[in-house]
Amino acid sequence: MQCPVTDYAADVPSYVRKTPQRTVAVDDELWNDCLAIAKARRQKLSDVLRSALVTYRLQNQALLDAVKAERDGGPSPDTHATG
Repeated sequence: MQCPVTDYAADVPSYVRKTPQRTVAVDDELWNDCLAIAKARRQKLSDVLRSALVTYRLQNQALLDAVKAERDGGPSPDTHATG
């Protein structure tokens, strides 16, 4: 793609991004340290973050289930009557 005003040209990706991009606030030292580690391990930092979020969700599945049940108007999973 070429800018008609400045004549600057840049390649346009031939794919459509399916995963939405997010913005997070992370202090520079933490970000740069983790980026250096990811590069040394030949990983993408986005893959490292995704993995951490998956683990976080799994560790908090019961809370997530309760939040979703409350949001959807049903009883919380921990309040089901047994018997």
